[in-house]
Amino acid sequence: DNSELTTKTESQAEETAQQEENATSLTPVEVVEQTKENQIKVSDVLKQAYSEREQKNYQAAVELFEQAALLGSNKAMGALGRSYFIGEGVDKNIEKAIAFLHLASEYGFEPAKAKVEQVSDKYPTEYSHGIELAKSYSIQIKINQVENLAS
Repeated sequence: DNSELTTKTESQAEETAQQEENATSLTPVEVVEQTKENQIKVSDVLKQAYSEREQKNYQAAVELFEQAALLGSNKAMGALGRSYFIGEGVDKNIEKAIAFLHLASEYGFEPAKAKVEQVSDKYPTEYSHGIELAKSYSIQIKINQVENLAS
């Protein structure tokens, strides 16, 4: 009988879905613990980045700032914006500078807000391109954050 077969298949599908959900769902406490763990890792990367910059290892600093920025660190986003603005450890790139300063501002880093306002008048074309670039970086940051929670 086809109806029996359909019922069995639906029942098996529901059971499989439930098992998958149980295997991948985290309690709020587990999510908080993983988020704290990630924040500790990001803060370690950020601390190392500042240390590299202080030692004038600008290229290493930029790489670390970028790693922390793409994991959601607003301070790293601001530092990366600064690096791109002055060409410290990377080729000078006003659009990338604006993108990372905009993201830093969006993620609540207050010093970046004033800088973003200043550059919008001074570099109108780069500003509009930088904002578009920030959107793609923002997507990547969100993907990275989700992946970190899942791992």
